[in-house]
Amino acid sequence: MLLETALELGILLLLAILTGAMVFFSLVMAPLIFIKLDAPVASRFIRAVFPWYYLCIILLSGAASALLAQLELPLALLMALITLTALYNRFLLLRRINRLRDAAKKGDKVADAQFKQSHRLSVWINAAQMLTVIVVLSMYYL
Repeated sequence: MLLETALELGILLLLAILTGAMVFFSLVMAPLIFIKLDAPVASRFIRAVFPWYYLCIILLSGAASALLAQLELPLALLMALITLTALYNRFLLLRRINRLRDAAKKGDKVADAQFKQSHRLSVWINAAQMLTVIVVLSMYYL
């Protein structure tokens, strides 16, 4: 009984922290960085922060998935999907975006179009991840 209560509390805590972190970073921090900092500084800062952002998503969603697997397998699978997409974002898509952005800054029009497409994909993935975490939190809590 005590173990199950601790497990449930851990799941709720991980899901709440993940939800808050994703919403805060995506809707508050990222826009403020580009509003308040000069473009070159903002770009360097974002490049430094995003790998950490994705690492937080990977760790929190992975831990939530592992704990949920003990009680709610379908929700655990959704959280595992978030972990997998965050791994893709961090280790593949983010590198592609940075490489294409560098080429676009040098005047490569094809790279610029591919950068915009890749960036749009990362935004859609992030939005889907946030929505999924909110759904999982809601379904688990209710």
